[in-house]
Amino acid sequence: MKKAIYIWCVSVILSITLQSCFDLTEEVHSEVPASEYYEDETSVQNALASIYYTGFMSYAEYFFYLQEFSADQVAWRVWNGGLWGYDDGEKYVLSVHNWSPASSIIRSSWETAWKTIGMCNVILEDLDVLSPEDIGLTEEALESYKAEARTLRAWAYYNVFEVWGGAIPLYTAAQMDEIPPSVDPDFNQGCQIIFDFLVAELDECLPHLPVNKVERMNQAMNRVLKARLLFNANVFINEDRFTECATLCESIIGGAYGTYALANDHRDLFNVGNHTSPKVIMAFASSESNMNGGWMRNMPFLSYNIWDYLGGTYNGVSGWNCVILAPPYDNTGNVLELGGTDNPVCFLEAPYHDKLGAVYERFDDRDIRKQNYEWGTNENNYHGMFLKGLITDTEGVPLQADADRDGQDLVYVDQLGTFQNIGRDLETVMSSRWGDQFRITVNQISDGSCCL
Repeated sequence: MKKAIYIWCVSVILSITLQSCFDLTEEVHSEVPASEYYEDETSVQNALASIYYTGFMSYAEYFFYLQEFSADQVAWRVWNGGLWGYDDGEKYVLSVHNWSPASSIIRSSWETAWKTIGMCNVILEDLDVLSPEDIGLTEEALESYKAEARTLRAWAYYNVFEVWGGAIPLYTAAQMDEIPPSVDPDFNQGCQIIFDFLVAELDECLPHLPVNKVERMNQAMNRVLKARLLFNANVFINEDRFTECATLCESIIGGAYGTYALANDHRDLFNVGNHTSPKVIMAFASSESNMNGGWMRNMPFLSYNIWDYLGGTYNGVSGWNCVILAPPYDNTGNVLELGGTDNPVCFLEAPYHDKLGAVYERFDDRDIRKQNYEWGTNENNYHGMFLKGLITDTEGVPLQADADRDGQDLVYVDQLGTFQNIGRDLETVMSSRWGDQFRITVNQISDGSCCL
């Protein structure tokens, strides 16, 4: 009898095992259906928070690179004969305007922006089928969250629209069977369609958005985004909308969409408590232990030995030593012992007559920001925005440069060019990211003042 029971048990176990082995239906544990996820207001807020995080990381890094390194204020530099800072040409090509569609930084900007848009589409589709009573919300509160997601999507759309214009698709669904094409085969018509879509979205969302919620999409942020569309309408759709833009800006200043004012101290915009500044209309929430954007504020601009200069302790944020201001002077004259020359010519003057760049030179000498950056004893006790000249530690001992200036005193100059008439043509740099070859000569390597 015991043997029969044993055989029967084995038979049952084998039957169950074989059935489970051949049941290949996947049970996903990394996703929660919308019908189960949304239980209360907190779950809606958490879903929106994930979009803010993705959008913040997209804009704070990738779109910053595209906008700033390709403009006339700051530049990505290479040094040590091109061995350091080149980074496969990823950022350097933006400063010398030599990028291509194969650039990984451009691809990253495109992909993260569309990820933000896609996440907005998903949450909007989820919220459209929810009953506010089922999750403890009023109809007004639910519409406010929808307006917030739509404004977030409009913001992400504006970012890609500003770079790629009418070539982008227009897609508002959560799912798609294939990659959508450009919104219209005609580029200019595509610009018009995207422009009209964004204006309509922003106008429709406006009355449902909160006021003075600095860490969320709010009414004033919505109007600022529309003002940017109107300001650039001449480029986007070949229409002059400057008067409408000015009127809208005046209404924002006048308090129609929240209470705002100029800060008494310019440093209030950049300190840890800047979310309380009356000048800030919208800012992505950031903190040391959560979404921390401090690395993007400091790392690209600071030198490797910045902590020796500040007299602080390394806290995990190390300088990249790669971003400089666009220098305002050439290298005319005799080379000085500590770097630079004795009779440089400003690029704003003859024979150059440049209309852009020369950032440091454009600051009035009386401007309190035009001095070397020094840190005080509390969070807002610092002054200056730049590093220039001989850089020393807190005891006055000169810091040492690195790479091809190893062992020499560290000196920041606001000039561009070669200063010792030495060097060599660099080897051809080949990158798997590109498929093209880039050759840099020593004449393209710059010393410059460093902006913080």
